[in-house]
Amino acid sequence: MILPILAAVICLAQMIKINNQAMMPIPKEYVFAGEYSYDGERWYPYSEDIDISAFDGDLVVKGHFDSDLPEGGMLNFYTNHIGVSIYVNGELIYLDAASEIKSYGMDLMASMCGKSWEQLLCPEIKAEDEVEIHLINYNYHNHGNENAYKELLSSFLMTPPDNTILEVYLKSYIKPFEMAGYTVFDVMTLYFSDELLVVKTYGALLCLILAIYFIGLIICSALKERYKKIAEILIAGSGIINLIIIVLATLGKVLLYDMMFYWELVQCIISLGLIVLCVLELRREQVLKKEFILYISVNIAILIDMTDVFYNSYYSGICFKIAYVIMLIFYLFYGIKQVLQDHQASIKNEKLKAENLISFRTELEHIQKYLRLEKLRFQDELEILYDIHVQDFMLPALSVQPLIENAVKHGVGQKVGGGIVSVHSYETDEYYVVRIEDDGVGFEEGEYTEDGGTHVGIENTKKRLDMMINAKLEIKSTKGEGTKATILIPKRRD
Repeated sequence: MILPILAAVICLAQMIKINNQAMMPIPKEYVFAGEYSYDGERWYPYSEDIDISAFDGDLVVKGHFDSDLPEGGMLNFYTNHIGVSIYVNGELIYLDAASEIKSYGMDLMASMCGKSWEQLLCPEIKAEDEVEIHLINYNYHNHGNENAYKELLSSFLMTPPDNTILEVYLKSYIKPFEMAGYTVFDVMTLYFSDELLVVKTYGALLCLILAIYFIGLIICSALKERYKKIAEILIAGSGIINLIIIVLATLGKVLLYDMMFYWELVQCIISLGLIVLCVLELRREQVLKKEFILYISVNIAILIDMTDVFYNSYYSGICFKIAYVIMLIFYLFYGIKQVLQDHQASIKNEKLKAENLISFRTELEHIQKYLRLEKLRFQDELEILYDIHVQDFMLPALSVQPLIENAVKHGVGQKVGGGIVSVHSYETDEYYVVRIEDDGVGFEEGEYTEDGGTHVGIENTKKRLDMMINAKLEIKSTKGEGTKATILIPKRRD
């Protein structure tokens, strides 16, 4: 079956090699050079290595392209919160909506705010023709990009009119990592929803807000006990802030950009809090360390991006987008791995039945039935706690129940006033762990007996765990304080 596929791939590669008809033309880049002025009186030399700020006012640039532009080609250029009009030898060849509205003295609308690749069906422009480009900063709510003028002047690309430009050719503005979840709005450029600029800008921000919120929910669900409660408070606060911002923007009371500073400030606080909680959680033995290292990395990426936001008031989010895609790939592979493991487990289950292995889920059902009976017997002198985080793994039948029986009979059952028996299960990178604890009378090393004899039941359990699944049983006890029995079941058995 593999050979036909391999032959087909080789055949296709050979045809591509000898026939270039199906190859897509690479966009040709044009370099613009000349002089620029903010006031129309003082002119300064311009080239691509000159820094000009979009925050210093409207700009006029005049000069020449480095080579001829053919008639009928599609000239593409990148705009980011600016208006553009282009003249060739004094004749207007391009005027965008923002520049036209401003020329009439009218106020610009929020729907015109954003970034986009623009297109112009190009007339013939020779290298000696004088090209004059008028750039206006219509960013009246001060959330634009300071480098917007320079980005436009260095982004001129020519393609055939019927060519769908691959975004990987559009320089560095379309980042290769902008491909997951909310970033779909960042890569809508030339031929997709091109007229809906407000959708692209508002959509990108709204999806960004929700993406970071849902990542917070994922981290919150992974934390345990008191750390989880603290995280729930942080995420609830984030949700309330998000809701207020979205509702106000929907009602038209504020522009979404104007509220981003407050949202960013809240996210910095929440991200710092989640980083601290994840670091504390890493100190616990029953966690998947790779998962929490990933969570910490994502929140560090958010903080890095927020630092950039405070600097230039414009969110690009590239660090977070990289972390977001890595996280997406992690969960994708994790999901595939779980499906494969479940499939393999279902195949192994039949084989394991013959070996007298059962799932911990089944063993837990037997334990719960036994403890309900003991609860009826001991009443208020027996308290039972369950802390179960994983159940779908295999172990020998009746390998946990003897530990439970000893915790009840020889632990809290011998203690005046009774006590607590707790059942825990969790996983680490290497083991499935079952732990039985009691705060009963405890014992000293060498004293562990049952009905006056050697504890044969526990010794047999140790041997069965070792021989059948290469697991370990560790028992630690302190006289007068209680006993802890821990079963370590390796995920991979040699």
